[in-house]
Amino acid sequence: MPEPKGAINAYLCPNGHATWTRNRDEGTTPAFIPCPAFCGADARSAWYRVPQDSDAHCAHEWYRPTDLTTLTPGERDHVDRGGLLLRHRINPFHARVPDLQAPEPYQRAVVERLGAKALIPKHLRAKPPKAKRRRKAKRRLT
Repeated sequence: MPEPKGAINAYLCPNGHATWTRNRDEGTTPAFIPCPAFCGADARSAWYRVPQDSDAHCAHEWYRPTDLTTLTPGERDHVDRGGLLLRHRINPFHARVPDLQAPEPYQRAVVERLGAKALIPKHLRAKPPKAKRRRKAKRRLT
């Protein structure tokens, strides 16, 4: 069943990278993609169970190419069957692609709500305050 145009999805990899996508065209998208952060793992789809209100945080988009002559035979077959291809998208509001290693608080909240807290790297999780250690004063012999 094809996903609707404009739908927003998130792909989560076991190393904690969240990849946000938007469907530019109607079509089918895969359940797994290679992690765009190049960590070597596969990112798993959240099955569109993410807020659909804003696409400002989406760094990638699924699109239907118009020129099929530049595609490989496998890509051409995928598109002929209704599949979409993934590409980088430049956010017009920021004119930069968000860093996948440091997700925005909005993205982090959605990932945690999906029950994927274990997928978020330890350095990005909320940390309890550390207890201060008292240093012992060194005695000087005079």
